[in-house]
Amino acid sequence: TLLAFFVASSLITQYKETAKAVDDHFKKGGQRGWVQAMCNAGVPSILAVASAALIGFQDLPLTHLAASPETALAVSLLGGFLGYYGCCCGDTWASELGQLSKEQPRLITNLKPVRKGTNGGVTRLGLSASVFGGLWMGLVFYLAGALHPALTSGSPLAALAASEWRLILVGGLAGTMGSIIDSLLGATIQFTGYNKIKQKITGTPGPDVDYISGLSILDNNGVNLVSASVTASLIALLTPAILGIPSPL
Repeated sequence: TLLAFFVASSLITQYKETAKAVDDHFKKGGQRGWVQAMCNAGVPSILAVASAALIGFQDLPLTHLAASPETALAVSLLGGFLGYYGCCCGDTWASELGQLSKEQPRLITNLKPVRKGTNGGVTRLGLSASVFGGLWMGLVFYLAGALHPALTSGSPLAALAASEWRLILVGGLAGTMGSIIDSLLGATIQFTGYNKIKQKITGTPGPDVDYISGLSILDNNGVNLVSASVTASLIALLTPAILGIPSPL
């Protein structure tokens, strides 16, 4: 899932990248620092290890895990794992493809037109991209379970794993929900301004910067971490209901 996220998102980031060089933190090729990598991989890694420890490091269908009190909690942990990556992928696709939209972005909090690259600015293309980014993560998560080599073809466990196609929808929900939460946070507690000297969007206040929106509380990495964590928590609660199995919480 991690590999699918980074490969797909890197390709999306590099697509028409010169047209997206609107802020002063733009990096050619979509390069990511260690802080950004940790924000994307830290929490889901903890969730993955915790769920694996609960189920004895086996790959089993979520429906099967829900049937046992000892392993039922792993359903929500894995739902949170999918929710986190669904949010990250959906938000990345929304940010990268939304900037290519021909319509002017609107700030999610008041729908006023803003410059491209403004934190919290949304477009219909960007919102649509967030859905597909989440669906991509859901599809990868679902296929990783349904096609796992440890599950013998035609066995009851294999049939259970194949029946859990709603995980794809869980991913889509995470991508959409996460992108909206990220935009709300970006519009309110992340500073956005326009540097008149560089003629670029910036997240750093200064004498040559015209204010656009947000308070200087969190930077982009902080917003991503909070939005993905909140989304993971919500999806962890919703996954059992979407799959039609009892909630362990």
